[in-house]
Amino acid sequence: MNKEIWQIWAKENLDTDHYSNRDKIPYATNDEEWREYSINKIGCYCYYNYDIKNKKYGAFYNWYAINDIRGLAPKGWKIPSDEDWQVLIDSLGGSLKAGKFLKSAEFYSDNNIKDVKLEILPSGYHGGSYSQLLGFNAHFWTSTEYLDDYAWLRFLTSENDFVGRSFDYKNSGFVVRLIKDDCKQNQKFIKIGNQQWSKFNLDTTKFVNGDDIPIVKNIEELIYYSNNKIPCCCSYNFDDTLVKQFGRLYNWYAVNDSRKLVSPKIGHIPTDEEWTELVIFLGGESKAGDYLKSLEIEWGQDNLSKDDFGFSAQPAGYFGKGYFATLNYNAIFWSTTEYKNQYAWLRLLSYNNSHFDRGFDYKCGGYSIRFLKD
Repeated sequence: MNKEIWQIWAKENLDTDHYSNRDKIPYATNDEEWREYSINKIGCYCYYNYDIKNKKYGAFYNWYAINDIRGLAPKGWKIPSDEDWQVLIDSLGGSLKAGKFLKSAEFYSDNNIKDVKLEILPSGYHGGSYSQLLGFNAHFWTSTEYLDDYAWLRFLTSENDFVGRSFDYKNSGFVVRLIKDDCKQNQKFIKIGNQQWSKFNLDTTKFVNGDDIPIVKNIEELIYYSNNKIPCCCSYNFDDTLVKQFGRLYNWYAVNDSRKLVSPKIGHIPTDEEWTELVIFLGGESKAGDYLKSLEIEWGQDNLSKDDFGFSAQPAGYFGKGYFATLNYNAIFWSTTEYKNQYAWLRLLSYNNSHFDRGFDYKCGGYSIRFLKD
C-alpha cells in the first residue's frame, strides 16, 4: 500500500430522484426521453434497461445531472473528482491491482480479499440508446470535466483487477459513488519525526457537521466578515483556479469554530506547541524551512529546498482586512493557539531564506491550514 489516506466513501451507489434542493430529477423511461434530455443538456436518470428491477445497482445519471448547480449529493457529501478516485486507487496499490480491493463477489467468486473497501457491483452502463455489460463492468462518473462534451470516469471489469481511467460523452449514463465532504477529503499523510502531517493545504468549504463555511467573494465581504469576527474562507484573490495548488485561506474564527474544520476521526489543526515540535525535529527555525518547501515551484534564487519528507509547502500568500498579498512568496499556517484577545500564533515560510519563523497576527487574517493525524 502507498501512504495512508483518509477518505469516507458511501457504501452503495447513489439512487436519488431529487437534487439537494428537493427539485425532481427527470426520469427517462425510454431511449427517446433520454436523448431528449441529453440533447438539451438537462440532467436525468434511469435504471439499467429502464427496468426498476435493477434498482439495486443504483441509478444511471447523465453528466448534466452530476454538474447541476442544485447539487446531486446530499449535505455533507460530494461527487468525487477524478483526483479523489486517483487518491483511492493509489492507496490500494495502483490501478493494476486496486480493483480486487473494491469489487464485490458478484464480479467473481474466487476473490479471497477479505478487506473489500466499496463492495462495487457490476452495474454495467447506459450508452444513451442501450444498456450493456451488466454483470461484467462498473462505470463511475467523476465531477471532473474533460473538454466541452466529455467528462472523466473510472471503470472496473470482471476480467482483471484493473481500475481504468477514461472519458466519455456527457450524455452517457453511469453510476455514482459519493465521498464524504469533510476536509481536504483526499489527504495523504506524511511522517516527520513522531508526527503525521497532511500533505496538502486544507480546501474544505464545510464544517464537520455539514454547515457551509461562508466563502468570501469580494473585498466588501472580506471586510464585513473581518469586522464582525465571522468564520470565512476564500481562494487567493477570489480566483478558484488556484485552489487545487494552494488550497483555501481561512480566518482564525473558522479555525476556532466549535463545528471544526477537520473531523476528529481524521485529525486536528496543530497547536503552537505542535508546530514547535516539528521545527525542533528539523533543526530549528533558521533551517527548518528548507525541509518543508515544495520543489515544484520556484521559491527564489537562493532556493535550498529539499522537501525530504514530502510536506511540499506552497507559497499560498494570505489575505488581510481588505487585501491579498505574497502569493508565490510566503506560506503561512495558522495554529489553534491564541495570543492575547485579537491575535493567534502562526508559522511562516519565506521565499528568500531557510527559516520557518514563529509569529502572530490578527485573527481576521486569512492563512493556510495543515493538520495532524490523531
